[in-house]
Formats: sequence, C-alpha cells, structure tokens
Amino acid sequence: MTTNHPFTAETGYFRDSLVEFVGSRQEQTGVIYGPSEPGVVIITSGGRHSKNAGYEDHKNEDGSWIYFGQGRKGDQNPNKKGNAMLISGERSILLFETSEPDASQIRIQGSYKKKYIFKGEFLPLGHDIIRPSSGPRKGLATIRIELAPVVADIGFLLNAKEKANEPSLRMRRDKILARQMTEEGNSTKRKIQTTIYERSIEIREYALNRAGGICEMCNKHAPFVKKDGSPFLEVHHIKRLADYGDDKIENVIGICPNCHREAHHGKRRDELAKSMLEKVRQNELELVNGIS
Repeated sequence: MTTNHPFTAETGYFRDSLVEFVGSRQEQTGVIYGPSEPGVVIITSGGRHSKNAGYEDHKNEDGSWIYFGQGRKGDQNPNKKGNAMLISGERSILLFETSEPDASQIRIQGSYKKKYIFKGEFLPLGHDIIRPSSGPRKGLATIRIELAPVVADIGFLLNAKEKANEPSLRMRRDKILARQMTEEGNSTKRKIQTTIYERSIEIREYALNRAGGICEMCNKHAPFVKKDGSPFLEVHHIKRLADYGDDKIENVIGICPNCHREAHHGKRRDELAKSMLEKVRQNELELVNGIS
C-alpha cells in the first residue's frame, strides 16, 4: 500500500507543502485530501489545543498510532467524508505530527507558522466509539481509529534469482493465489481487519522474492546492499489501491527506486504501468514453468 511522496520521516514541513501535494484548498482541517493525489489522505495530529480536548492522538509502543476522528461539535459521524476516508482503508494515510515553533524558530523563519513532522504511512486496523470523560467532548461519541505503519521495506528472504523456483516461493505463491480466488466477487472495498496488514506484508515478501535482487522493470541489479546483506528494492502497486488495484500477485512488482519514482511522477507513467503488468505476467509464467 505504499505510495510515492516527497516526504522524509521525522522531517518538518509547512502546511503549504502538504496541501500542494494532494491539491487541496483546505486551510484548517486535520484531514487533507485533493484531486492531485486521489489515493492519498493526509492527517495531522497534535498542536496547542489537542491536550485540552479530553483525549489525545498518540503512538503505541509497537509503532501503531491511535488517531481520533474529525468533528468538534456533537457526536462524531463515521460516515462523514474525512472520517470515512480514514476508516475505509481505500487510501494511503500519511501521518504528520504538529510542531509548534519555539522562540528561536520564530526568529529564524520570521513567522509563527507551525511545521508538521512526517511520521510515516499508515493503514487502519479498525475503529470504535468512545466518550471522553473530560474536556470539551466529554460524553460525546468520538471515533478512535487504530493505525498500523506500512512497512516499506520488509527485507529480502532469497538472495539469488536462480532460487526463485524453490518450493518455499512456489508454496507461498499457491497460498496467495488460493486466497485471491476465495475473495473474487467480494466488494472491492478493503475490509478493516488485522488480516489486511498481514496480507500486505505477505504480498510484499513475495514480490521481492520474485524479483530476486533485480528490478523487474529495468532488469538492473538493486542499487545497493542493505546492512543485512540483502539487495534493496521497493514494492510498487501497478494499479493504485485507490483505483481498486488490490494486494494481488499480478498487481505488485519489485523495482529499483528510480523506476519507482518514474512510475509515480514520470511523463510515461501510464505507458510504464502497462509495461509493468506485462513484465509481471512474464515473470509469473517463468516461475510457473520453472525457468529462472
């Protein structure tokens, strides 16, 4: 479910950069979306007023986040557009934490503008309704959403292209295809449950293993080797999740960072998408036929 974006983890950005990325005109809301990136929704957390609300967004020890829904007055509605986007799981969620400027930062930047610290990409595991016991929303229905971090690089299990036909990979492929067949005919909307996260990791592992350290698009070796000795590649959804391109074998490809950037931002991205689908089809045929 990863999406290509210009943001670096733990780096601060002004709100202008966030709204420009998605093409939004929203000036105040904490849920930001727009036509430039229809598969992405940006959420902001924290700020001077959040601690007085009777509840607070926060990071859990396992890296997941608890994020509270939108709606200042009355009971929050899960069907309201911003909340529905977060709950549905159909968009990539980019989370930013609000950072108020201190005196020295105000002098340097010449304004009181806040920065938003990028915390990563997330997907929803589920939500429930709570009623805060204090603050301005005391007793009011408030949506609590659990967000799990998307793992952009989950490692590499096999180190050589010639190992692509080992039983472990073939068995994983059969397992994934069997699951995909049982899901045919179901709603294209992704169900919000922990299996989404597990399934996402399973598909990523498979795509990286199938690539075998070689970009499935340009056929070049991975640009560098990671600390654990495995080659670095990235996993790309050829058809975006926002366009109902689900986590399926035929829709994921292991590619180098350059091809990944071009797939999202290049002038030829529509043409590349068609080429990638064909590359994946060919690689799957080679795997089935036992050709390394």
